[in-house]
Amino acid sequence: MHMHTKVIVTNWSALKAKYSGSLGAISEAIRALIAADRQRGVRTRFVRLDHHGDMGALGAPPVLDPTDPQENKDAIDAVCDAMSSQDPMSPHYVMLLGSNDVIPHQDLTNPLAAHDGEPHAWSDLPYACKADYGHDIDDFTAPERVVGRLPDLTGGRDASYLLGVLHVAATWRPHPRSDYAPYFALSAKRWEESTTTSLEATFGSAQHMLLSPPHGPHWSDAQIAPRSHFINCHGFAGRSYYHGHADAVGAPALTGALVEGRLTEGTVASVECCFGAELFEPASVDGQMSVCNTYLASGAYAFFGSTNTSYGPDSGNGQADLIARFFLREVLEGASVGHAALEARLRLAGMWADPGPHTRKTLAQFVLLGDPSIHAVQPAHAAKTVPAGAAAKLGAAHLDLLAGRDERRRELRVRAQALAESTRPVVKARSYRLSPPVRRTLKDLARQAGMAMDTLETFRVHPPRGREYRKAAALPAATREALHILSRDDAPEGAPARKPALLIAKEVGGRIVSYTTLRAK
Repeated sequence: MHMHTKVIVTNWSALKAKYSGSLGAISEAIRALIAADRQRGVRTRFVRLDHHGDMGALGAPPVLDPTDPQENKDAIDAVCDAMSSQDPMSPHYVMLLGSNDVIPHQDLTNPLAAHDGEPHAWSDLPYACKADYGHDIDDFTAPERVVGRLPDLTGGRDASYLLGVLHVAATWRPHPRSDYAPYFALSAKRWEESTTTSLEATFGSAQHMLLSPPHGPHWSDAQIAPRSHFINCHGFAGRSYYHGHADAVGAPALTGALVEGRLTEGTVASVECCFGAELFEPASVDGQMSVCNTYLASGAYAFFGSTNTSYGPDSGNGQADLIARFFLREVLEGASVGHAALEARLRLAGMWADPGPHTRKTLAQFVLLGDPSIHAVQPAHAAKTVPAGAAAKLGAAHLDLLAGRDERRRELRVRAQALAESTRPVVKARSYRLSPPVRRTLKDLARQAGMAMDTLETFRVHPPRGREYRKAAALPAATREALHILSRDDAPEGAPARKPALLIAKEVGGRIVSYTTLRAK
């Protein structure tokens, strides 16, 4: 018999500190969500990470300090382990309830810190991984759990926002694929070619793409009405807007204030912008909540974006472009938004045998905001689900659905385990002697890109962890592989933040064999 297939975890003492007078209403909203899940054939368990009773029943340690990333990671791992001991595939979904002041993002070390000045890549990725708590992104390149975060407002004191997003999670309904075929696509003019590639891969056409400049932020109701949103603009820390210009001069491309309350119920947004999914406290800036919070408050089912500086090329697709379109494409195919986020991570991680620090940061920083069990698009197997309101009469159709979900999770787990064994660690070199040909090539590339050699940082590529994969990837003993990164600040004078440009060159056997350039979004 299948056990709980979804777990909602939160820190009750942290919520109490924010909403002491509204805990009854919050409890009722959570019960309503659990009841709605049951009507949809999903059995949900609610666990308070700080509660000795809840955690003790699972043999797990409670969280004593809600701000401690390690305590939260250890506690959520223990909850998942306890549930999987009863059913190997359980839980199918893990929902983090609350913003980063209720359950913190994990404090992964940013491998590009020397270039963009950000010590951490704030992440929910480790919650999706079985690896023990740590700071190294290399330990979390093989996610296998379906995880999403349903946030409240950071620093919030009025529970109405949290109650609103819980109501959306309880009342969502799948829509026909045709309801998500129209799209609202917004791109900075600079990335027109890159966004065209993304839209053609996702929707088959880029003819409805909107550009900023010259347009925005006063989009008409008809323009923002589509349920599929894809945004490739500039974002800035603590700002409730996205911009077409890296210097944020002139009219923004999109603002939270101008879309609030105007989105179509069920909107799903995939956003490449730097800080696109940053959960900041509205009062710390201008009183306006972040764009991602605004989307969820306005009835969006899911928002997929970055917690800090993200990267992509001027043309073609890479990094943020890839993970953003992978996510949206899976949603359009009928996957749950949580499955879509995991699939996007696995596809990005598996594209290269030696994903560099730029890929690793992208993998870490993109987070899913929303209930991970939501199917925005009617799944292809929907005909086998139990009709709404008939969960008390669970029959073979419901069991077929659960078995299918088990099979999908098993397939993802197998892929994650293969990634863990086949991916080659890329580790910062404490010292590295450049061969004369490599030094000459890097100097030429630096000169062409307007970069200084004193920004050079080198990462060694090591053999895969799995024995069989080490054999397959073996090179002659004298052959070494490395990634070399150069950078410059590409932000115009007067810009509110750094906008690094990166050049990443691959060395094999004492020669540069390839390179790519990326810019901050």
